[in-house]
Amino acid sequence: MSQFYENLYNEISSSLNLNFSGDGESAEMLSRYRNFSTLIWQRLGRYSGRDFLVLGNARSTINTKDIEEFLTGKILVVADSAIDMLPSWMVPHIVVSDLDGNMDRILECVMQGTSLFVHAHGDNMDKIRKFVPELEGKFIPTTQVPGQKGIYNPEGFTDGDRAVRIASDLGASEMMLLGFDFSNPTGKGNLRMKSNKLAIARRIIENEMKQGAKIRRFPDTFL
Repeated sequence: MSQFYENLYNEISSSLNLNFSGDGESAEMLSRYRNFSTLIWQRLGRYSGRDFLVLGNARSTINTKDIEEFLTGKILVVADSAIDMLPSWMVPHIVVSDLDGNMDRILECVMQGTSLFVHAHGDNMDKIRKFVPELEGKFIPTTQVPGQKGIYNPEGFTDGDRAVRIASDLGASEMMLLGFDFSNPTGKGNLRMKSNKLAIARRIIENEMKQGAKIRRFPDTFL
């Protein structure tokens, strides 16, 4: 566990009005479901040293042509609801989800070979109960709780920055980020809260770059 992430988690816990109290309970519940983590990790090992394309959900910044253009030769990692930005024929290598996105499409991709990381936090226990049994063990469980045993912690906070951290842990040679906009929160819900989350995501990704990860973002070449 990095000191950066542990300090950040404590900071978020004390400053944002989020249900962190249930994080541990949710992680323990998720880890009790049968999963094939060991086999999936072995399969993912072949991606080490490859270039990765990480797709976020900022639709205003990209289009399908951009995805198709930049994907050539890369491992495609999709952050949850960004799955809806893919053409119907495209199956990502990896999806990172807290079960908030288009679960019909995500489940369909998993059955076609996509590796799925399922995240547990205090507000998604009902979704874990609903969707995880349908996965038939074809997922890797994740947590954001420092020190939680028996479950992978990518040390991320949002689906987007978790996707970046997972790509880094998998040995990505370089990452291209598409659909990442840290300045303009969109969609339903509290936009101020979303803005705060984007700021945290940016800090996590910038810290990854400080640790030596090669990361570019389109349409900008910097974060």
